[in-house]
Amino acid sequence: MNEVEILRKLAASASREAVPPVEVSSRVFADLVRPNEDMSRPLVWVAAVSGALAAPMAALALLTLDAWGNPMVELMWFLDWMLL
Repeated sequence: MNEVEILRKLAASASREAVPPVEVSSRVFADLVRPNEDMSRPLVWVAAVSGALAAPMAALALLTLDAWGNPMVELMWFLDWMLL
């Protein structure tokens, strides 16, 4: 038998089956009204640690960038002294 035929037979048998009525709206509304558990607490700690570690790294990066300077300017200064 072909897989498509098997799927068609399964679809036909599923369409003949009666669907039981299900009422879930009261449970859904109860879940929506109930206050959420605080799931963001671990994320707050991760964000705090990340921010605490990122601030010194940003300061260090700015100091390094300032000390490093522009390589083209440094090259021009070197060539300028070479020509003198």
